[in-house]
Amino acid sequence: GVPGPYVGNAFWLTRAELGVNRPGVRPTVFYDAGWAGDRDRFGTGRPMSGACVGLALLDGLVRFDVARGIWPERRVRVDLSLQARF
Repeated sequence: GVPGPYVGNAFWLTRAELGVNRPGVRPTVFYDAGWAGDRDRFGTGRPMSGACVGLALLDGLVRFDVARGIWPERRVRVDLSLQARF
């Protein structure tokens, strides 16, 4: 098939996150922006973006996020992640 506009051999991603550091529970809000495409066109066009609220438990071992896309799609996404620290 033909690749979409956000496929290529280069990308960048950035995140701004604010959170309250409490023992055991850390609520957060954050904003993500990123770009993907052909390396020759790096940085051209509007970047993808989204905003989110989240809750981290047990020093980030368990994380629950609800994100909403801003551009190019306004979809809602829910993520539950488990992380191990070594």
